[in-house]
Amino acid sequence: MPVLTTFVELQDQVMLLAGMSGQTDRSLAKRTLNIAYNTWWTRHGWRMKRAEGWGLTKAPFSSSDTVTIEQTSVDQLTLTGAIWPANIERMKIGIPGLQSPWYRVLTRDSDTLVTLDRNIPASVSIPAGTSFYAYSDEIDLTDYTDMEALLTNWVTLHDTNGQGTPIRYQAEADAVERGFPRGVGFPNWFCEGYPDISAAGNIRVLHVGPLAPANEYQVHFFYERTQEDMVDDTDEPEIPVAQRAALVYGALADVYRQDEFRDTDLAERADGKFEAELYRAWKYEKRGRPRQTFIRPFDFNSYAYRDRLHFTVNTV
Repeated sequence: MPVLTTFVELQDQVMLLAGMSGQTDRSLAKRTLNIAYNTWWTRHGWRMKRAEGWGLTKAPFSSSDTVTIEQTSVDQLTLTGAIWPANIERMKIGIPGLQSPWYRVLTRDSDTLVTLDRNIPASVSIPAGTSFYAYSDEIDLTDYTDMEALLTNWVTLHDTNGQGTPIRYQAEADAVERGFPRGVGFPNWFCEGYPDISAAGNIRVLHVGPLAPANEYQVHFFYERTQEDMVDDTDEPEIPVAQRAALVYGALADVYRQDEFRDTDLAERADGKFEAELYRAWKYEKRGRPRQTFIRPFDFNSYAYRDRLHFTVNTV
């Protein structure tokens, strides 16, 4: 098979081998090539899937002798003696005496006014001069739209000296039941998003603990990216050029299963060639992998990795 580089070259080869013609058949070739590409991408933990990201914790903000709040409507708080931090949105505000442990800031309406994510009960009154504590145990990952899975054994915290300190994983169920270590401090735990963020919208988050990071810290992590379908003729699959021809076999296997091209024997042969190429590519990949392994989606079944579970970042 000739060297195939671009999406259109892969399409042409599929159409040539299957005796296809016309735009309808080309659309089928495109679809089946992307199916084969997705199978290739998701089957193993290829190095090409690996990406890195950075998140930032928020410093807490609390009352003092001159800084206080008061309730000015059923879901708004006014600050006296200071201005709300620019990043106050989505932070949590704890108020002594309230039935709920915290309220989330939905919007920062002005330097002194914020709107909460839900109404304060009518039975509760928050008079002027009330003390409070605003904190955040979340890191916003909304910008990482290509994130499929976090590689949990490669999450580190960077202190003021820029040194990476590993952060331990705690399963979401355990965090909900027992909570993170309480108080203010240097984050050393993380987990996936809680269900309680749903009221604030569709936001990807990574929870860190103790409950309130003491300052702004950079969190460095590695993750696996989702596969993007090839669309334009000039698009190229993110696999080595020498391995791209295998996608033709995967596509042909699907084409030969279609009613208009039905041929079970040819489908099985093409599928066998695709699987053989996939096996060889992964065998070659493992030969050059570093000794330090990344924990991947299905590794949690291994006893040795039970304390380093994989999770997929939730979008709720």
